[in-house]
Amino acid sequence: MKKKVSVIVPYYKNLKYIFQCLQSIYNQNYKNFEIILVYDDNNKNDLRVIKKKFGKHKNFRIFVNYKNVGVSMSRNKGIKKAKGYYIAFLDSDDLWKKGKLKNQISFMKKNDINFSYTSYNQIDSKGIKIKIVSAPKSQTYESLLRDCKIGTSTVIIKKKILKKNFRFSILKTKEDLLLWLQLSKKYDLIGYNKVLSEW
Repeated sequence: MKKKVSVIVPYYKNLKYIFQCLQSIYNQNYKNFEIILVYDDNNKNDLRVIKKKFGKHKNFRIFVNYKNVGVSMSRNKGIKKAKGYYIAFLDSDDLWKKGKLKNQISFMKKNDINFSYTSYNQIDSKGIKIKIVSAPKSQTYESLLRDCKIGTSTVIIKKKILKKNFRFSILKTKEDLLLWLQLSKKYDLIGYNKVLSEW
């Protein structure tokens, strides 16, 4: 049986794109996943709309923060609640290609990879491609300091390597980069040069 993927989606004031985002997960041809949406908005109006649209799906779970705590703590809560063998991240204004999970997990299994990321398209609000950001074959601590090419919404990671000391730091920006830097000291961060996400 295919191993489960926990997809962590932090949400804050983004009703314009969230349904496209979530639908891009449900459109996957790899079906063993759960969606963990961490609702991080003090205003609960959007929450009612999201629950009405997706709340009946058995593989969709919502966790509501007691107050707005930011994307780092929201992702960390998602990691804590995750039941999957793999953890994937998808920001609420990003999209996945239909074969994202199937192709990337196949790549990871074939090459015995703990952490992978892919190339992605940068698109405008109308979905028109602006440019492609290509994934290098790997990123080391030194190369990350020079130029981080890892888009958070492209990452899939084995849950077992996210131990208690590996979490997103509470920063306003670059919180993902800091985690990648920490992980790069112990694990290989491997790129898959295939466009599977849109940012």
